[in-house]
Amino acid sequence: MKYNTIIFDCDSTLSTIEGIDELATTPELKTKLKKLTDLAMAGEMNFTEVMMKRFKIINPSKEELIKLGEKYIQNVFPGAQNLIKALRKQKTEILIISGGFKTAILPFAKFLGIESENIFANNIIFDNQGKFKALNLDNPLVQPNGKVIILNNWKRQNPQKKVAFIGDGITDLVTQPLVDRFIGFGGVIVRKNVQEHARIFFKGNNMKHLLPLLTRPLHATQ
Repeated sequence: MKYNTIIFDCDSTLSTIEGIDELATTPELKTKLKKLTDLAMAGEMNFTEVMMKRFKIINPSKEELIKLGEKYIQNVFPGAQNLIKALRKQKTEILIISGGFKTAILPFAKFLGIESENIFANNIIFDNQGKFKALNLDNPLVQPNGKVIILNNWKRQNPQKKVAFIGDGITDLVTQPLVDRFIGFGGVIVRKNVQEHARIFFKGNNMKHLLPLLTRPLHATQ
C-alpha cells in the first residue's frame, strides 16, 4: 500500500518564507525575529518561550495576517501546486500542520487546493477592531511537541491510514517516529539537526521531485 495521507509544514516548506518574520515592520525587528525562529527550528531554544517572545515583538492584527496569506501565495515553493495536484489525482489526502497562524494559512491552503478542515495551525483571538488580543493557549501548537499531539489525535481517528510528513524544522522532525515516512525539507533552508536525523532529506529546487518519495510503496527504503 502507498501513502494515502501527506502532511506538510507551511513556512519554509510549502512557502519559501517564515510567516512570523514577515510580520516585522523594521529591519531590526526582522533580524530579532529571524534569530528567534532559527533557534526554535534548530531545537536550541524552547519553542513556547520563543513564540511568546515573538508575539511581544509583533502583536499581529487580523489585517496583517490576511496580507501575510497573500505573501505565502506570492512565495509558494516551486512545484508545490503541481505536487499537490498530482497527489490529489491519486486520491491522496493532504493536510497542513503548522506552528504558523491559521488566519494567514487558510487562503494559502485554498490557493493550493487543500480543504480548510485539513489545516491545523495556531489561532489568534482578535478584538472587535481586528487587533491582536491573545494567542489561544489551549491549542497544542503553542507547545514544542504540538505537532506530535495533533498528529496523535488525528491518527486515533484515522488508524488505518499510511502517513508521510514533510517539514523543515525540529518541530517537524519529532513526528518521524509516528509516521510511515518522514522527509526533512531543505529546499528553503537546511537545518543541521533535521538534516542529520531525518531518514530522508530533500534539498531540491522543485517540490514536484518529491512525488516518487510520496507514491512509492511502503516497503521501499525509508
